[in-house]
Amino acid sequence: SGDNCSVVFRHSSIGACPVCTWRDYETAYGDCINNVQSVTQTRTTLCHGALVSHTTQSCVVATSGVPVGLIVAFVLIFVAVTIVAAVFITKHRRMSAQYSRLVESRPLGNNMDHDDEDHGAHEIGIPSDH
Repeated sequence: SGDNCSVVFRHSSIGACPVCTWRDYETAYGDCINNVQSVTQTRTTLCHGALVSHTTQSCVVATSGVPVGLIVAFVLIFVAVTIVAAVFITKHRRMSAQYSRLVESRPLGNNMDHDDEDHGAHEIGIPSDH
């Protein structure tokens, strides 16, 4: 026969879409009420998986409304600064005690020999050049 006949068959299926991963969802967190927080995940791409997912999770908020992580960070910074200050103070006291012993061990008056080329460097433990 002389009839030209064309048939177009289109079949859509979710089987052609990739399976969703965590990257395919956007997560929104609700307020923490009675240590329970709602979590909503919404699919943002064309993939095979749930369009929206609603779950809950436990949450902990400090009494002042400041997140616990922030409080922990401040405590760690405070401890680090305290340790650095303690080390600095200890070294300063040690150096001060050494200086006091050095001053006390020097004889009274000016007993330095003016012909000495190292100009008293031997008194404080600095090696001379000769």
